[in-house]
Order: sequence, then C-alpha cells, then structure tokens
Amino acid sequence: MARERISVRVTYDVVTEASVVDGDTADGGFIDPRTERRRSLKRGGHREHDRTLKASRSGKLDWSLRAAIEFIDGRSCAGHESDWQRSDDRMSIDARDEYQGCDIERMGGSRVVSINYTLFIDGVSFGTLDRIARLLQGRVYFANVPELNRRKVA
Repeated sequence: MARERISVRVTYDVVTEASVVDGDTADGGFIDPRTERRRSLKRGGHREHDRTLKASRSGKLDWSLRAAIEFIDGRSCAGHESDWQRSDDRMSIDARDEYQGCDIERMGGSRVVSINYTLFIDGVSFGTLDRIARLLQGRVYFANVPELNRRKVA
C-alpha cells in the first residue's frame, strides 16, 4: 500500500485589542511558503478567499517540513508556547508571537496583541515524529506522545 504524501501547512491568526473584546481574531489564513507573507481568509473579499482556499487544497501553500519547522521555531517576540498533538497521522504545533508592550503592528486601528502560528502536518509517521522531537528537543512539549519528552538533551 502506498503511503500518503506528507502535507505541511502553516496558518496564522492575528489577535488585536478589539478582537479580544469580541472573542474573535482580527485576521487569519495561510502563510505562503514562497514569500512567507500572510494570505488572509478574512480580508480581500469573496474571490480572494476562494483563491486562497483553492491554492491550499491544491498543495500550492504546502511547505517543506524543514522550512516550516524553521519558520515556526523562529517565531518569538516575547513568548513561545508550543504543544504537539497527535491524532491518527495528523499533528500540529502552535507558536505565539506576543507583542507585550511593544507597538510593533496595528490592524484596523487596533494594536496587535499576538499572532498565533500553527504548523499542521498530515501523513506523518512515528519515525518522522521522532526526528522532529530530536530537532526541537527542549523547545516543544509533546502532549500526546510523552515518551518523546523523556530524552536527555546532549
């Protein structure tokens, strides 16, 4: 039986002071692997939304595993929270750029509080998971695969 190809995507959600009050996010979508720019699902109108979803489904927004991990691992302004979760052959890692007290960016007139990035990996084997754990040792807690947390850092 042929193994399914690994699919790696990076998404983002922008939280502003105004969106926190509403309990929502100000913007969200995919990070384009070619430019590392945000491709919004909330801004740009219906046609742009459909184009972005079509690009994601066709694999045009898929990252290489190495590039996605380097991108996620480099996201840190004031804090970095990561948590791996595994269900079947699907995993995700969350990272947060928190702009506490530094007025780095504004969106729609409201100050950005944080940008939350998520790395999604579909079709990952346990061997790949093991290699990722070694690469990110000490920086990621593997919530649903506790045996990967017991390794000693060399």
